[in-house]
Amino acid sequence: MLYQKEGIDKIAVAINPWFLNSEYYYSHDPRPKYISTKVKGYNYPVVFIQNEILSMNDNIADQVIFLLLPFLNPSLCLFKQQGENEIELIKRLSPILFSVTEMELFFDFKSNELIIINPEGFIQCHDKEDPDSITYYSKDYRNTPSGKYRKSIVDIYDRRDYLTKVNQVSYREIFSDPNFMRLEFRFVSSNFHYLNLANLEGTYEDIARRHMDHMAMFYNRYVYGNVNISENWDEHPVFHKLMIASFDGIRKTRGTLLVKKNRIGSCFCETNKAIEAKLLRAKMNKH
Repeated sequence: MLYQKEGIDKIAVAINPWFLNSEYYYSHDPRPKYISTKVKGYNYPVVFIQNEILSMNDNIADQVIFLLLPFLNPSLCLFKQQGENEIELIKRLSPILFSVTEMELFFDFKSNELIIINPEGFIQCHDKEDPDSITYYSKDYRNTPSGKYRKSIVDIYDRRDYLTKVNQVSYREIFSDPNFMRLEFRFVSSNFHYLNLANLEGTYEDIARRHMDHMAMFYNRYVYGNVNISENWDEHPVFHKLMIASFDGIRKTRGTLLVKKNRIGSCFCETNKAIEAKLLRAKMNKH
């Protein structure tokens, strides 16, 4: 079996409730595998897209839109321009339809390739059901009694513990993969200001290269000196580029990230009349 050693683990997208296909979103019918939804604790309906349903060698933005189509109100087809397909329509209207709220990039290693040498450099969280299972969060993580919560931008864990808990693949497959130590960069609304559809254009390598300077900065801040990583770089081409960027002191490549988003979900704060006006203009432009 060929195991994937790096890629995009998850993308989360919040949908503007005004354009939500509520009947589909709240349906009790089983979702397509590796597509899930969540409402509790979120201000907006959120769709989670997992690695297993994405092709890392094809355009990620187009795949995200295709997977979101059932969650969007079918009446949006009324705003198609001549010769425009569904993907192009949704891409054009995306600023008012949804907001990318999370993206996770992962790198998997064997246990002797990723060794934590300074556990105190992380916030360590033990699983309540299995105290021997530890997740190491970078120190930007916050979860206080006052309710302030912030995901860490880096986390490290034994992914076998997670996979056995979610029970999506067989034990045989889980424990036959020797690359079970995962280093993950978790770009979320609270710690990153470049989450949007434009920055998901291209393949996984295109996206990783676009975010390389930021990953190198966070690697130097939270991982360097706390973890020893040794690998055959041919098996981790993107991580190899990350190491080069890190060792170079983070070469600043201007304009690699295409668009900086506004405040999280700001497009959802528009009044219904403002949204109606935008769609009316779009309809008029069609003619």
